[in-house]
Amino acid sequence: MGEPIVNVDTDVVDVSEALTPTGWAMMDVDPTRELKKFEDAAELQRRLIPASIKCTKPQDWVEMGGKVYLQGTGVERIAGLWGLVFGEPTIEKLPLDGEDYAYVVSGFAASRRTGVFYKSIEGGRSSDDPFFDRFDEDKPNDFKSLAADVRREWHRVHRIRPDELDVRKAAVTNWQTRAASMLTGMRGLTKKDLEDAGLTGIKSVQFASGAKGGAAAPADLVDARTAFWNDIMKRTGGDIEAARRVLKEVTAFGDFAGYTNHESIKNPKVIEIATGKVKAHPTFGDAPEPGSKG
Repeated sequence: MGEPIVNVDTDVVDVSEALTPTGWAMMDVDPTRELKKFEDAAELQRRLIPASIKCTKPQDWVEMGGKVYLQGTGVERIAGLWGLVFGEPTIEKLPLDGEDYAYVVSGFAASRRTGVFYKSIEGGRSSDDPFFDRFDEDKPNDFKSLAADVRREWHRVHRIRPDELDVRKAAVTNWQTRAASMLTGMRGLTKKDLEDAGLTGIKSVQFASGAKGGAAAPADLVDARTAFWNDIMKRTGGDIEAARRVLKEVTAFGDFAGYTNHESIKNPKVIEIATGKVKAHPTFGDAPEPGSKG
């Protein structure tokens, strides 16, 4: 469970999944008692998060886009503190382009410590994730300076396909990691949050560089598409599979199925239109203001 899998930080969870199906009447609620319970729960959360961080090690986290994300090994270390419970997951294999595929994992998860539970949380990984990249020979010294289509062809020819069991296990780990982060509230943390709890030495992962694959493109286009991709990566919490799906969705126009690589975008107008579609995305878009319509 040590793969560098990050969690989606902007998920909007259907509250119906976090509540019991039974209702309640306001007349049965004792405000004083409920306020005390609320304050106690808030204090428990305030204390448990720093205590949880102290139980982890630097390798249990990864920094990306100014935030830090808990990894699978970290979930193992904090599971006892929170009384984490994971139900038997449902695992589905989905075909992608060519020979690639994805495993989507969903299942029940809960915390005995806080009483919070979710009927179903989803995670997954795909076989084309760069995490699984292995090649049958070293890349050419001038690889980064090659045209994007040449690099993609070299990648296609020389990439060793990952073991399917490894992809499946990584998908399960991703589900557990996302579930743990949602149950504990350990989402959206920063490097400073960890340092305040006494944990330093976190590994950083950089987003796509504008120079990569962009030598033939004007500097302003390189900057625009890099910023566009970084925004998608931040919204999806660094989950490359989810980011690629969003990229393809928001760049689909008419009969065009959409881009799977931001470096292939040649028209700034595409980025402008797609940026608006990202902000309106049903899962990773900007949340509407309270009381707003639509």
